[in-house]
Amino acid sequence: MNIKRLLITLISIFPMNISAVEFFAEDSKEAKALLAADWKPVEDHFKKPSSAMLKKLYKDPKKILMTSFEIVSKKIKIPEGLHVAAYEPINKESVDFFEDLEKYIQIAYDPFGGRYIVDPTKDDPEVYLHYYDVGRDPEWFRSTGLRLSEFIAAKKIVSKE
Repeated sequence: MNIKRLLITLISIFPMNISAVEFFAEDSKEAKALLAADWKPVEDHFKKPSSAMLKKLYKDPKKILMTSFEIVSKKIKIPEGLHVAAYEPINKESVDFFEDLEKYIQIAYDPFGGRYIVDPTKDDPEVYLHYYDVGRDPEWFRSTGLRLSEFIAAKKIVSKE
């Protein structure tokens, strides 16, 4: 975990006294990695084109550079809510995943060690929250209740968790 990610995680855990969602600076290393999504390794791995909706998300700095936010939707199935520390870059490391989860890529992570994952070959994939220490255990591999379009479009507020 790099220092910036650690700081984002720590900031996400403690209450913040600001009224707007935070963003990576567009000239930061993190922003450049997010905006320079490399879809070739993903598409080679899955032998299919990636979702146009997913690609659109990674081209939109107003969405992909957001950090430390909570997603607000009545459709969320996870009682603790959905807290996002930051989105994850798309590159060759995106396909290096766990044995029984090869059909997914990580698109974001939460401040508690969870990963938001999707099937990149689906037009509007379901978004799952996965805690990687426990594999496919149902308690730790859960549907968020949102499809990617809903995850992207949902209201975002400053995370208080």
